[in-house]
Amino acid sequence: MPTPATDEHIGIDRDHGRVAALESLVDLAHSQISASLSRAASIDNQALGLVALDAALIAVVVAAQGALGPRGWVAIPGLTLSIVLGGSVLAVTRFDLGPEPEYLYAQVETAVLSGEQVIAKLLADLIDTDKANQSPLRLKATRLLIAVGVLILTAIYTTVVLIL
Repeated sequence: MPTPATDEHIGIDRDHGRVAALESLVDLAHSQISASLSRAASIDNQALGLVALDAALIAVVVAAQGALGPRGWVAIPGLTLSIVLGGSVLAVTRFDLGPEPEYLYAQVETAVLSGEQVIAKLLADLIDTDKANQSPLRLKATRLLIAVGVLILTAIYTTVVLIL
């Protein structure tokens, strides 16, 4: 006859099942944090590409100044602003990497918390880390979007000025 501490249908210790579930959730939280940090790196790479494109366009404008005439310089301020905004994407670096393992290890070693309690605390800390990382990630994405918008508006404005 199954004991109250085991699952009657499959004979697994409920405490072990709870720990296994918590460990799975910890793995999921780790994956989410890794995905956020990977997205931040991707946004940084896109910002670097935008800055390089802006710099190349400035070089084209300077090289083609004779053909463009005095109105050719109208693109420079917008491209420069796009470079500054693209660079500001790289300045957002305050990402939380998660809880300190030494602290949790000390909790187990000193028997302040049980293994299950430490896993539960780790999960709570990882969820907090993921939430904390969402704000700088949104800031990076927003700054990149604004920088791209400035580049597009500069291209449109420059085209209109050069045609008229």
